[in-house]
Amino acid sequence: MAATDPVDEMVDGRGHVRPHWRSLLGAFTQLEDGGVVERGRRLDRAFEEEGVTSVLPGAETDRSAWRCDPVPLPIPASEFAGLEAGLGQRARLLELVLQDIYGPQTLLDRGLIPPALIFTNPAFLRACRAPGTARRDLLQFYAADLIRGPDGAWRVLADRTAGPSGAGYARENRRILARVMPEAFRPVQVRQLRPFFEMWQEALQRLAPPGRPNPGIALLTPGVGHPQWFEHMFLSRELSCALVEGGDLTVRDGGVFLKTLRGLQPIDVLLRRVDGRLLDPLELEVDAAGVTGLMDAWRRGRVRIANDPGSGVVEAPALAMQGKTGASSPASCRRRSGRCRYGSSGRSSRPGRRRCSVSPRPAGPTRELPC
Repeated sequence: MAATDPVDEMVDGRGHVRPHWRSLLGAFTQLEDGGVVERGRRLDRAFEEEGVTSVLPGAETDRSAWRCDPVPLPIPASEFAGLEAGLGQRARLLELVLQDIYGPQTLLDRGLIPPALIFTNPAFLRACRAPGTARRDLLQFYAADLIRGPDGAWRVLADRTAGPSGAGYARENRRILARVMPEAFRPVQVRQLRPFFEMWQEALQRLAPPGRPNPGIALLTPGVGHPQWFEHMFLSRELSCALVEGGDLTVRDGGVFLKTLRGLQPIDVLLRRVDGRLLDPLELEVDAAGVTGLMDAWRRGRVRIANDPGSGVVEAPALAMQGKTGASSPASCRRRSGRCRYGSSGRSSRPGRRRCSVSPRPAGPTRELPC
């Protein structure tokens, strides 16, 4: 196999099936002729029957927009552990960069990040900057687009820090695939997704202001016209939180409330899936259909927003470039966190792109790797 050829996920290049694929292929060989193709058709029908058209009758949707391959991509536990450690470390680095951008701006003063890269970025919200004050974590949830390079190493194609998506689709894909293609799960030990959502739900509850034992949590969505509306429904169900739009909320006496038939219900934590610029028409975009006064309630600590407004500024591809002046170069990485980021960044047109989500954990031991 030439060095520039893409990696075959199933075969090792010497005609041998990779060990973590053998059990899965053994299960597929027990199917009747054309069994995999037939299961693929069943998957398509399941997504048509339980997809957007079933939730929104009469909605015109592209049936090919959401497809699930009947053959999953198994990743060995050891390889996934490396991804988990590397992405967790990357999330902590991006958190430190965000803290600096909206705080002392040391990276800009030292020339490690060009000021034009920040101040001309629409995702940079000046209303969120608070230099000289102790800040809370800005990045509660992080996702990344991954791609496997021709050398077999995973690389980050893009960082997702504003409103990371994909977790809801992964949950629904797993649920339907396990029902239509149970043979794919019997011979292997698959890491369950439910504990991830339970930990996420607990993390959102911990974000609530002090003295709120039963905090009100809501997912803020742009509405039914948004391309990811279906996933927003999944997430609100899995996280047991209300699904709300800007018009459903109001700010009274510095607090955020949900308007219901029983009166105003306090909201302590907002999981936002709305562009940060559209959150508050009083301080941000004037024409935004947001919640007037939301930014003031957020600054006062009456409500927590995850991820925090303005966190999308570190999604800029230039910040992920390796180089002498890049914010994620080895030199500046050590200046900000004392460690070097695991893995590398780059762009590629080769297949193998995956979305991986990480909920940053409390500070603890990290895996130190050379640059």
